[in-house]
Amino acid sequence: MMRGHRGLERCAGGYMEADEWERTACGEIKREKHFWGEKFVSPLGLCCFFLAALAVFFRSPFVSLTLLLLPPAWEDWKTGYVSDYWSVFLAVAGLGHNVFYSRLADGFISCAFVLGLYGLLFLLAKHAMGAGDIFLSGAAALWLAPVSVPLFLFLSASSAAIAGMVLLFLGRMSRREGIPFCPFIALGGVAAYGAEVFQLPFFPSWHYFI
Repeated sequence: MMRGHRGLERCAGGYMEADEWERTACGEIKREKHFWGEKFVSPLGLCCFFLAALAVFFRSPFVSLTLLLLPPAWEDWKTGYVSDYWSVFLAVAGLGHNVFYSRLADGFISCAFVLGLYGLLFLLAKHAMGAGDIFLSGAAALWLAPVSVPLFLFLSASSAAIAGMVLLFLGRMSRREGIPFCPFIALGGVAAYGAEVFQLPFFPSWHYFI
């Protein structure tokens, strides 16, 4: 869940707002710098990971998508911050996926719908989700056919809500504290793409809609 620049600037200036996510913004920047290690977050390390994930694509696009969604999900869960590098890599791989399967229009429609919906939510309730969540959701939607998008949105939102209620019940988080959303974006994206690719009985194949 990417934090707003406004809160970070105030943190750097020596004062912070009362909201909980802004109070921890400075610490999140430091954790983000060291969470994966300098070698992994270097351009060379990131490119090596991206190429490895793409190499798996020709064997199994489902595994490739899973590999590309795991790092941002883990990073957001551990630090409350997600780098935009992951969204860029996921989007580039998604475009390649759509070119390979001749479904560019499907990917763009799915991406535009998700970005529009979450962008509107961001404008109406700025603390509901961060910009990093929106970018990662749009990048994941590039992999999906339009008919898969409702399942993606439903699974992402419902799993986050259930996890939030469980953590709140267990006393692991407060009512004012937000829950990292990227792990649930990853869960929804992998599940929706899996239902589409493997043509699970409860979900129609996208082939019938083109």
